[in-house]
Amino acid sequence: MEDGYVSSTFLLVTDKYATSIISAIGIIVNIIGCFQLMAKSEREKMFSWMLSATLLFDIFYLAFKLMYSLEELCISVPNEYLKIYHTMSNFGVRFFLTSTTLMMVAMGH
Repeated sequence: MEDGYVSSTFLLVTDKYATSIISAIGIIVNIIGCFQLMAKSEREKMFSWMLSATLLFDIFYLAFKLMYSLEELCISVPNEYLKIYHTMSNFGVRFFLTSTTLMMVAMGH
């Protein structure tokens, strides 16, 4: 077996199936977290608002990641729109990952 050789089955399972499952679980957990942070007793705290914004950015990040990983499995995109589909999904992933990171930095100060 060669060094650096990864089978296409392993890449399919980790990049498509595992990413999809983890993203779906993450979206559900983040939605539950947003609802708990917006409870009546937690609404007055500024930290709860900032954490809710971070969770929302993370929900959008996971949604774009899910959209990107499901492209080959169940979303049929015509070939003429495939390039724009990848561009939009990559933009969404990078934008919301950066937004989540910057919100975490803002909460740290």
